[in-house]
Amino acid sequence: MSIFKAAIESIQHEPALAVKAREHLGRWLDDDRWDDLWTKIQNKASRHLMIGSFAETEPFARSFIREVLATKDLADLIDQWPTLHRDRFLRYADQAESLARFLAMPVARGMPPPVPNGPQLSLDLNAAAQMLREQATFQRAAGSVRVSRSDREGSRPRVAFMRMTSHQLLGMGGARLHEAVAVLTDIAFARRDTSIDQVRSALAPTTRSGRSSKRRKPKTRPRRSARSPRSRRV
Repeated sequence: MSIFKAAIESIQHEPALAVKAREHLGRWLDDDRWDDLWTKIQNKASRHLMIGSFAETEPFARSFIREVLATKDLADLIDQWPTLHRDRFLRYADQAESLARFLAMPVARGMPPPVPNGPQLSLDLNAAAQMLREQATFQRAAGSVRVSRSDREGSRPRVAFMRMTSHQLLGMGGARLHEAVAVLTDIAFARRDTSIDQVRSALAPTTRSGRSSKRRKPKTRPRRSARSPRSRRV
């Protein structure tokens, strides 16, 4: 058994794993196209991330598998991206910071603090608020992935998955791996017909301004000939 398949099986045995994720991993195990693609990803990641032989280990494979599962979950929620938990995160961050300010206020002479160890609690609440704001920023970034409003037979989640997975592989290996994205999309959505042309189409700009900026070429100014220095008047 390959290291990658061993990593899949180790995740499959986790009792808290969702049914959809378990089915996803089952399809991944059965797909005979993946082993060669994973070898290509390992080689590129080893050089691009400068991690050497760590790219060939089971922990590296497990990390990649979990990222793909999370990407699939996020793609399925594409219509909720603009407001997915973001407002709640920001609201609770405000509340945590408000309580932190109260606990950090100086106590009147002779009066006990409102709660024991208030200054430390204040620091902890500020740290929690910071983490909540980072989560809100992540939700905003997820919503910035541009996907066409047209949804032909559920195409929006597939396109979102292709775009996010392509960016993930680009960060790992420093190159666009369209074939790997196509296979991962087939596995994630239980089909076997995603083509490389469909992946390229999914990565194309979806707005008019995005398409026009891609076509526009930067203007270059004509080079001026060097002027001869003026002769001084005597």
